[in-house]
Amino acid sequence: MREKKKMLRHLRRASPRDYLGWLEGFLARGGEPTHYYDYPMPSEVYVATSALDLYPLYGSAAIQIIAPHGIEVRGELGFGHTNIFEMEGYTARGGWVPVWVNTLPSKEE
Repeated sequence: MREKKKMLRHLRRASPRDYLGWLEGFLARGGEPTHYYDYPMPSEVYVATSALDLYPLYGSAAIQIIAPHGIEVRGELGFGHTNIFEMEGYTARGGWVPVWVNTLPSKEE
């Protein structure tokens, strides 16, 4: 898929720590996860390393992107099933905020 390869040039694989950093900020601002999974975070979660234009991807081709502060992820053609997790304001674009077994947030005491 040519469009996905173009996008991957602007991405690196995310670690569970990368995603957890976003998730904890999202939860602290009142956000709620949409799904809980009993398996580790899949490899199709990425961190944007530079600005990129998103191409809509669907089904198993879809990816999840963490957008650090100052890096723009544009979706003028739509998102498809891809989700964008923005570090700026800890917001989510797309309809899915998962929690995997290796991204469980720490409990507040």
